[in-house]
Amino acid sequence: MASRRVEDLYEYFQPLVNSFLKEANNATYPWQTFITDGFRSLQEQNELYAKGRTQPGKIVTNAQGGQSWHNFGLAVDIAFQKDGKLNYDQVLYDKIVKMGKDRGFIWGGDWSVFVDKPHFEWHPGITLEDARAGKRPKGGNMSDEYGNIVYKSTQHDETVKYIFGEDKDPRQTSSKEVQNHIAGLKSRVTEFAKVESEIENKKEQIVRLKDQLLKEDKLRLDVITSLSTTEKIVKTYETRTKVLQEQIDTLAKEKGECQNKLAEIGKVEIGIINKILNWIRRR
Repeated sequence: MASRRVEDLYEYFQPLVNSFLKEANNATYPWQTFITDGFRSLQEQNELYAKGRTQPGKIVTNAQGGQSWHNFGLAVDIAFQKDGKLNYDQVLYDKIVKMGKDRGFIWGGDWSVFVDKPHFEWHPGITLEDARAGKRPKGGNMSDEYGNIVYKSTQHDETVKYIFGEDKDPRQTSSKEVQNHIAGLKSRVTEFAKVESEIENKKEQIVRLKDQLLKEDKLRLDVITSLSTTEKIVKTYETRTKVLQEQIDTLAKEKGECQNKLAEIGKVEIGIINKILNWIRRR
């Protein structure tokens, strides 16, 4: 017996069928729209084909195993029920046909030979020959030799999982959404590169400032050695400490992203000077 489960259909067909059934149910209320036949194995297809030919019953299909879109999870047969009673009324199909076509479905009711009103199929860009060769719309599910669906991950699936993580459903994620996300990541990478460049520039400025301070300090030490009192030595270094702190704070304000790094370097410089001051005071 063919499956009636949406989950057994080809994965990119599933969300289309789910939304189709939901919209159709609203239109056909109080009649419930449901699947009578979805995925059908090759064996089930051949058994169905035998009816009216080698087995009792009426002919219900001209398709043998591998010749029906049901065998690849790309077709559903739709009927209506209420209180356990089935209904195949044309009036009800008229209410849902456009909903299916809006989703790209092909309706069997439009066929001139072997009209099949309950039948809706979806296979954009591929033929039955393609399907038998393993091709599917956007890739995805494939059938084994017994007609059982075997899942094959697609490049789209892998990309979605890599970018968004395992919780993101590839079937609900469009290629455009993936492309937009990638474009956003590239933009952020460009911005990060700019910030890194600015940080490097600030680091170079700090190095130059340190070199300049060391030269000035050397000159001051030469002068200080000629001073007569320790008080003058302490005052000179206290003034230099204040100037150094102001210069470092100025650099930190110019680039917020470098603030922590600049403050850290500044504290190191102040620590060195304080050590010198303590050494001088102990003399």
